Amino acid sequence: MKQTLSTSQRFAASFALSLGMLVILPFCLENLENLDRARYALYLPIFLLIGCTANYELRKQKERDSFKIVVFSLIVFDVCNLFFFPVHWMVYFLQIIIIALYFVYHKQSLWKSK
Repeated sequence: MKQTLSTSQRFAASFALSLGMLVILPFCLENLENLDRARYALYLPIFLLIGCTANYELRKQKERDSFKIVVFSLIVFDVCNLFFFPVHWMVYFLQIIIIALYFVYHKQSLWKSK
């Protein structure tokens, strides 16, 4: 039987994913202002595509796969950002903290469900 995410688990996964993606904004606002129009026009659709695809996958995948989806989505997001501007090292540090906190929550929710 396929055990999908509960509403609270899906919210936590979406929150971790969104926070991991939004943590880049304070460090890249200056770089976003300096992008040419074509690259700036591509940035937002790529940002939304990664976020929407990850949220869709979170809805249909098994409970134990949600951590992998969040981590993989953040890695893809970071790689895509490198095509637009250099990413500050603090972004990676904050994303690791977010992933670690989500990992603890994810393991705790798996133990409770058993």
